[in-house]
Amino acid sequence: MKSLRARLTFALITAGATLVTALCATAYLRGGALLTAQFDDGLRARSAALISQLRWSARGQADLDYKGEFMPEFERRDGGFYFALWLENGGRLIEQSHSLEGATLPRFAGTGGQAEFREFTLPDGAPLRAIGVRAPFQPDEDYDDEKHETGVPVQPGAIVVVAGNTFALAA
Repeated sequence: MKSLRARLTFALITAGATLVTALCATAYLRGGALLTAQFDDGLRARSAALISQLRWSARGQADLDYKGEFMPEFERRDGGFYFALWLENGGRLIEQSHSLEGATLPRFAGTGGQAEFREFTLPDGAPLRAIGVRAPFQPDEDYDDEKHETGVPVQPGAIVVVAGNTFALAA
C-alpha cells in the first residue's frame, strides 16, 4: 500500500511533465510557424524587388533589368535563392537566376492578386519553398497609348517565382 505522499508526488510529477511537454510542443510549433512566416516575408520582398526591375515595351514585351551584383544570393548556387520570370501568356522564359545551373522552377502564381506558396525539391535534393506572383503589365513612363499600335496584343503580365532553400528551417 502506497502512502498518500507517494501518490501525490507521483501525480504532481506526472502533471508537471505533461504540462512541460505541452508547452515545449506549443513553443516548437509556434516557432516553426514564425520562422516560416519570416521566410515567406523574405521571399515576398525578393519577388517585389525583381518586379520593380521589370520593364515593359510599348508592344507589351517585358525585359528584366536585373543586375546580379545587387542580388548576389541569385548568382551563386550556395546563395540558397533562385528565381525565374515568364510572360504570362505563352509562357516564354524571360530570365532566371544563374544559381539554378540548368535546373528549372515550376511556373505558378496565385489568383486574384494573391501570392501562392509551394514547397518542392530541386533535382539535387535541395528542399525549397517558393512564392509565385503575377506581375501586371505596367508600362514605363515613356509608354504612350497613342503610339501603341492598335491590334497588337498587350501581354497581361508576367509570372515571377522566387524560391529559397529551406534546409535551415527543417533543422
